[in-house]
Amino acid sequence: MLVSSQEFKDIVYAEVREFKGRATISMDAFSQVDPRPLDLTTDYVGKVATSVIENSNIAKSIGTSLTRTPSYTGWTELAQASYDAMNIEDTTSFKVSTTAGGTKACLLLSFNVIDVLERQFGKYMWGSAVTLADKIAVAKGMISQMTLTANGYAVSPTRQTFTSGIRYIRDYLNGNTVNAYNYWNDIQAWSGTINRASGKAPTISSSTLTNPTNITDGSASTYGYESSGNGVAKYVQIDLGEIFYDINAVKIFHYYADGRTFHGTKTQVSADGTTWKTLYDSAVSGEYVETSTGKVYSGDSTYSSAFNMTVYDATDGIYGSYTSHSNPTFQELTRVTTLANLVIDSAGFTHFMINSNSTDGSSEAAIYIDYCKLFIEGSFTNIRIYDDDTIMSMDIVEQMSILNDTLPSNQLTLTLHNDSGELDLLTFSNMQQVIASKPTIMTEIGLVISDTVVEWIPTGFFFLTDWKNDVMNKIITLNCNDYFFSLTDISYTPTTSTNLATLAAEVLTRGGVPTNKQIIDSALNAITVNKFPDRIDCRTALQHIGVAGRVAVFQDREGNVVLKTFQSIDEVTNYISYPTTQNQLMGYPGPNSYAENSTGGGMKYIDFDQQYNVPEVSLEKSVYQVVINNYADPANPVEILYTNAVIEGLVGDSFTIDNPLINNSAIADKVADWYIRELNYNAIYTCTWRQNPILECADMILVEDSFGAEKQSRIIQQELRYQGFLDGITTSRGGV
Repeated sequence: MLVSSQEFKDIVYAEVREFKGRATISMDAFSQVDPRPLDLTTDYVGKVATSVIENSNIAKSIGTSLTRTPSYTGWTELAQASYDAMNIEDTTSFKVSTTAGGTKACLLLSFNVIDVLERQFGKYMWGSAVTLADKIAVAKGMISQMTLTANGYAVSPTRQTFTSGIRYIRDYLNGNTVNAYNYWNDIQAWSGTINRASGKAPTISSSTLTNPTNITDGSASTYGYESSGNGVAKYVQIDLGEIFYDINAVKIFHYYADGRTFHGTKTQVSADGTTWKTLYDSAVSGEYVETSTGKVYSGDSTYSSAFNMTVYDATDGIYGSYTSHSNPTFQELTRVTTLANLVIDSAGFTHFMINSNSTDGSSEAAIYIDYCKLFIEGSFTNIRIYDDDTIMSMDIVEQMSILNDTLPSNQLTLTLHNDSGELDLLTFSNMQQVIASKPTIMTEIGLVISDTVVEWIPTGFFFLTDWKNDVMNKIITLNCNDYFFSLTDISYTPTTSTNLATLAAEVLTRGGVPTNKQIIDSALNAITVNKFPDRIDCRTALQHIGVAGRVAVFQDREGNVVLKTFQSIDEVTNYISYPTTQNQLMGYPGPNSYAENSTGGGMKYIDFDQQYNVPEVSLEKSVYQVVINNYADPANPVEILYTNAVIEGLVGDSFTIDNPLINNSAIADKVADWYIRELNYNAIYTCTWRQNPILECADMILVEDSFGAEKQSRIIQQELRYQGFLDGITTSRGGV
């Protein structure tokens, strides 16, 4: 049974329910037609703080003197009330503010791009991509542009600042009227009450700087110096760590105790270390006598706090340029990025930041946010996603049985409206190109939970085998099968004797099943077998492996080829035996109970409320005896006869198992016992009913019959029929 939410369990058996269908087709031949637009909007609606279930987007805030990257640990996720205020465009806002004057108020808006795409278009939109890294690579190729819109404003008093921004400060000296030394007592950069130069490490243009920490310790009475005395101008430089736009004053203190005058005095500031603004130059304005008040250089223009927005470059680890507005009331601000390949990080997130500085250094910085949303645009090239607007009908058959002569293949018949003409590429003239594209079709059934939520359940992974294009009526019908269908046409050449697990992997790989699509029970490692005596097709080889290993071989909903023992194949269920003194079902140990009949929302109980007709019950003929050929000597197999002790008299079928992998009597004994026990449960129950897509082959179910009894059985075939509503047929094997 597939995993589903509690909401799904509450609704799927409700009197009124609504389903939707979705089919995702992947093939390179779609490159012949125009790309299909991809667009969606994501926000924080429905966000539950600290949870990624309801909405995986995350918003955090911080008050900081330095700009912090998304990975910084000091960010704090928003409280639920803040998320709620950010959900509706109604000017009901929340406030992000600092607790210390002069610092920035910052809001980090992180959007899980991979998750929102997958929630919108389904997990099959990635084609063959499985890992997060692979999905990110696909997303980067799909997305052409992302646009963040935020409604808000910033508040703070205005003041005079260096509006071009300051990161670097340089101060030059060339000796003084007392000696050839150069002395710097202190260099300060003030944002209101905050000295942004405090504690920063100064560097000198040449020579050696003695006591450098004194130059930025905030004290004008201590000094650092250099003593080369060679008459060449030297400068010290302070790097503030980032560009600040809120610095209102730069203060420079040289040695002043004896009233000396320094030569070659020049002070400069720069935002980038390349372009410099000169605040004072003694060659122009003249030399001056040093005093304890130093030199103070004020900002050049009025600065108002702005509502600033930027995007994080995950490749370079830096924020980009800012988009801003200084309106003191709510105003929409947008930020567009076309560099999806740069702004999606290794976790699948893209990050935008909104911030505001305090303009006077003592008041708090604050931003008010009403709402924000991210619009993602792009295109699908090799992927097409079809839903109720296009799907006319979808018939899915999945099968699981090791008792057939050949392994059954899952099947899909999909009928689509072709009004757009997009699928006209599937014509005879393009047949080879389409086949070379190896078209895959992934189907899903979605239960409508609410007006905005659909819970999608995977229903199959298929390969296109043939199609019919009704051009006149603009209808196309696609017929598909799974891996088993093609395995018949691929031969496997025997190598050496080995174990069943290794042999299964060799056969599947030879048949074109990717390694990550192979699920092989580890118990098969312990069964040593001979190699196949002759070349054999891969489908028949898997059938022999399944019988010799006493495992079921089937393809699951995700396209995995599974070899699993019956004891572990239905790991969720607790339906382990009949409620009478009959023998235990199919090797399951345990008490006679229906532990899950009253739990799990009745997910494994098909009663009359769900059935359109009384279930059909047919009995297969019992097995009287089985003959197994023992290939201990591959050239001379020996017959071993086994009789079904449960059957009285000489009635029932008798047949031979001729399997070259059964190479000793121990394996033969186990296979015979297992085979007879399986066939003793020879009642086949067929239910035509409303269907439940989370049930799948190998699940144990209870079927209510016309006598009110609850018959336990294992699903061996499912048919899901969708044409705007869901119904179908479930076939299961059990006892009478």
